[in-house]
Amino acid sequence: MAVHPERTDDAATVRWHVAGGLLAADDTLLREDPYIAQLTSAGVLAGVAADGAIVTTLAGGHTWAGVGAAVREAVQHAVTTLGQSPLAEDRDAVLARLARQVVHDETGPYVASHGGRIDLLGVRAGAVYVRMRGACDGCPAASWTIQARLERRLRAAAPWLVAVHVTEDLPAHDLSSCPIPPTREMHRPGSLLM
Repeated sequence: MAVHPERTDDAATVRWHVAGGLLAADDTLLREDPYIAQLTSAGVLAGVAADGAIVTTLAGGHTWAGVGAAVREAVQHAVTTLGQSPLAEDRDAVLARLARQVVHDETGPYVASHGGRIDLLGVRAGAVYVRMRGACDGCPAASWTIQARLERRLRAAAPWLVAVHVTEDLPAHDLSSCPIPPTREMHRPGSLLM
């Protein structure tokens, strides 16, 4: 996977954007990568975080000109390692977290701007189950929204995604292994539930 560095307001901090836009990792997994851990223990990196991108902060006394290549190599290694499919039993949990992120940050606000709402119902066996409400319920463009704004983003970060299903109710099979937590309604009519 390709990474692209972006400057921040802090000269010691760089955000590394991951091709596909999503990073299925938390800070702990990122810091445990052996290349990142080596730079941290050597005092080259003062901080590493995952927030949809990898954020690295140099320790005092280091410059990007001096250690930038080593940090890029470590970030690339972490992205490659973390980009590998998780164990089968973890895939649905990763997929549920990614689905919440994409719906909250992208798809949900888009749907809400058209007077609709998208509810995440659950994830099972690599499939994401959603329900469309409001103006989007039954709209012919809803399938495009799901494919272009949700499924494509999820598949980029989770290639094991089987499908995104739009349904009114949970399927007959048990989704209790990885349900999406209960949602709360935002205070605007027609707004995204999260």
